[in-house]
Amino acid sequence: MPAFSLCYFNAMLKGLWIWVFAFLLKMPFVA
Repeated sequence: MPAFSLCYFNAMLKGLWIWVFAFLLKMPFVA
């Protein structure tokens, strides 16, 4: 169970990082 939780957390963190990177990349075009 801990291994599954760690894998899920890693995937969620990676998804969040991609979302933040896309937001920062899109900000100059919107402004």
